[in-house]
Amino acid sequence: MPSLTTTTTIPDLDLESLVSVLPGLIQRIRTITFDGDDVARLDGERREGLRLVDGTAGTPGSAYRIVLDTDEGQDHPDARRAVTATLVTDDHHVIKVDVTAAEGNAIVELANPLRPQHVTAEATVTHAEVPVWFGRDIDAGATIDLPRLSAGHGQVFRAGLNTRWGTGNLEVELTRRPDRHEVTVTLAVRPRWMLAVGMVAWPFLRKRAQAEFDRTVEKFVTDNGAELGEVVREWAARSEAERIELLWLELKNSVAATAPEATSA
Repeated sequence: MPSLTTTTTIPDLDLESLVSVLPGLIQRIRTITFDGDDVARLDGERREGLRLVDGTAGTPGSAYRIVLDTDEGQDHPDARRAVTATLVTDDHHVIKVDVTAAEGNAIVELANPLRPQHVTAEATVTHAEVPVWFGRDIDAGATIDLPRLSAGHGQVFRAGLNTRWGTGNLEVELTRRPDRHEVTVTLAVRPRWMLAVGMVAWPFLRKRAQAEFDRTVEKFVTDNGAELGEVVREWAARSEAERIELLWLELKNSVAATAPEATSA
């Protein structure tokens, strides 16, 4: 299966501290209450963008419709997005949430919520807003494994691609180095039968394809590296309590105060 690999660097991501604040954030989420009409209150503020639609709030099986304000302009058709989140499991062993949106479905699992060491996410996206050549259907998965990370091993984020030309796999591996993360991106493609014959030319095309792949990845890192570095520095300067408050405010402010129309889940 033809493949391309390139390596670059990004600012050091403190994934341990991100995972460590999750218990505190979960406790803040548990303070959400619901009025008699099933509309939520966050810090006492009524938010029509969060509504209980099934079950008893805070118990397994309960489902919530969430309307999110996006970064798009108010008149943009995607200014608001709707998702449905179902609490599958909630105990001292694991918290599991099933999220459904117009684009697809995701399951997020947090093991040992009081002292988390593993965060796992699996998603199936059928209508991603990505270039058509990248993939029509995407199955993606990621796990943050703190013991593995602390031992200096890489974290692998993967995506399975299904395009009109074939199927493939995209893997992104993060490996901690002093003061930075090394990122290795690997793209492997299995062409459909009509293109298989054309792949005999791959040895002659590989050099050009590799150069273009290198430029694409490096451009993405260059375009986003400065902003990512600023976020990392701001995060590092905060205490754990401040980090929890920051994430809570981001979460709360993303929920629409009023929810007229939104892209449905």
